[in-house]
Amino acid sequence: MANYLIPKSFQTLINIKFNYWKQSKDDLAKHYLLEAIQKSPCYNDSWIYYDEALVKTNYIEKAECVFIQILKYGEFLLSQNEIKNAKQQFKIAPIRAKKYLEIMSNIGDVYFLNGKFDKAIFNYYKGLEINPNLILTLCNLGTVYFQICEYQKAVNAYEKPIELDPENNTALRDLAVTHCNQDNMLKSVETYKKCLKLLPDDIDINLEFALIYDHNLKNFQEAENCFKKCIKLKPQREDVYKKLFAIYQT
Repeated sequence: MANYLIPKSFQTLINIKFNYWKQSKDDLAKHYLLEAIQKSPCYNDSWIYYDEALVKTNYIEKAECVFIQILKYGEFLLSQNEIKNAKQQFKIAPIRAKKYLEIMSNIGDVYFLNGKFDKAIFNYYKGLEINPNLILTLCNLGTVYFQICEYQKAVNAYEKPIELDPENNTALRDLAVTHCNQDNMLKSVETYKKCLKLLPDDIDINLEFALIYDHNLKNFQEAENCFKKCIKLKPQREDVYKKLFAIYQT
């Protein structure tokens, strides 16, 4: 009977799809789902139904593409700070596709931005259970632990991506800052030196390094050298001149 209908609304098309699905007529269900998506191109549950229909009819590669589209839209919403909508977008993605590990990291990011650190940690670990070598997830996990002052756990999280990628300057810099917050200044200096080997002309890293020598270690000679390098890199930074002048007054 559905063949004689002239479907006009999104909901009518979805209802037809369900009827065919109940009859195990997956190809017809898939056809009406595609029409429904064209009626309402914004991402919604019909995309998930379509993805599942593609899997049922053995269009695995296309199903993967649809799933990735869903995730990418969620990432876009997150970038626009539409946190609630992004969270919903990631949740409608089928959890069965465990190889798409970014879903757990994305949900973790949403919770982190909402200040729900326990839930962020939980979702990061869910992703790491599937693949313990997810560099971005490990870095994000370290950042959450740093925010809640669990510094040793942050160190453990940052060290793993550095093992996987010794030139990961983001993880190295975050690790250096974390060691500083632990009052482990020798480790902090050692890690900052590794950062500067990778990015010797980064003004922010050089300035942080100078402040370690100035405020924490009271090694004013080294601090002076670092501040001078900062001035050479960026002569317009008046704040650095003031810090250097303060050293001369000590």
